[in-house]
Amino acid sequence: MSNMISSGLYNITNAMYPDMFFGGVLTSNDTCIGSSLGYAMVQVDVKDEDTRLATLYIPGPELYVGFNMEGHVATGYTDPQVLQLSSGYGDTLVIQQQNTDEVCYIQEDVRSGWTPIYVGPAPEDDGKYWIFDKVDGEY
Repeated sequence: MSNMISSGLYNITNAMYPDMFFGGVLTSNDTCIGSSLGYAMVQVDVKDEDTRLATLYIPGPELYVGFNMEGHVATGYTDPQVLQLSSGYGDTLVIQQQNTDEVCYIQEDVRSGWTPIYVGPAPEDDGKYWIFDKVDGEY
């Protein structure tokens, strides 16, 4: 298994929409958004390197990224949500629910610099691939 990242603080961008940063959330149970209006640093805590399990924590609102399967969107939660980071192509990763084909993706409906981050079966296009750029420092 190649390109598993280490724990740390990251800027996460979408491979298909490289100006869209992952992680804007306001309050608990709100939808995570992709935004070109600024970025949200995300703390990745690897829980199991072999199975590629990790939590994604957004320090600003103090929320963990999880999947709202009823609303089909990534959502902020107060309790840790363990996700799987699968290999994409090159240095990209796919953010998915453990042992399923449900993934985070952006589709072509960018609205005024932001869009919901959807969850569902992996789409055919590159909207499901994410680039994790490690940031020096702490949140």
